[in-house]
Amino acid sequence: MKDYYDILGVSSDVDPEAVKKAFREKVAVLHPEKNKADNAKETFTDLIEAYEILSKPEKREAYDALMHAREVRTQFAVEPELQAEFETYEKDAKKTSEKYKDYSWGEFLALELFLDSGIESLFTSGLDLLEDASDLLDDIFDIF
Repeated sequence: MKDYYDILGVSSDVDPEAVKKAFREKVAVLHPEKNKADNAKETFTDLIEAYEILSKPEKREAYDALMHAREVRTQFAVEPELQAEFETYEKDAKKTSEKYKDYSWGEFLALELFLDSGIESLFTSGLDLLEDASDLLDDIFDIF
């Protein structure tokens, strides 16, 4: 099993905002248009996969439980339901990472802006799409 925390360069006790910030910082360096290493796409795919797991509370909880069971090498088996649930999450994360690995830098930033702001903010009162977009752009410019 991959160490998603290591891939993002964060500890396992960080909050969701720190996961998001670490992901954005890594994207700025590891996107294949920025990273000219031979394994750039694979590294970027792993990064997206890690973020897909660690940014979603239910997926992160399942991942943490499985990692804990491996660390303590318990004598009892991991619950089959938990293992199956995480395998589904991991498969979905791999699909997502494969889908986005070939996006250009500009396409990826636009996608990140759209996903971070959330499509629901276009239709839900009380949410300010422009404010969300401004916050995201501030984060992006802070990285550079």
